[in-house]
Amino acid sequence: MRRAVVSIPANIAEGFGRKSKKELRNFLYIASGSIFELDTHFVIGKRLNYPITDEIENTLKTVRKTLFGLISSLKET
Repeated sequence: MRRAVVSIPANIAEGFGRKSKKELRNFLYIASGSIFELDTHFVIGKRLNYPITDEIENTLKTVRKTLFGLISSLKET
């Protein structure tokens, strides 16, 4: 879970360091993959009775929504 959490902002930062919107989008998609990975860990954690709170899940949903909004704003027309 820690690796997935760290991977999200790391890939966003790396994408912003690239020279093109296309490369940025690619790294944002990689970050979104880490979000889905973390979401899967949450599902498994809940089934194993780990303390996954609604606040944690809602924060992840907000991050996901924000990231996909950013990706949408960068799509080529």
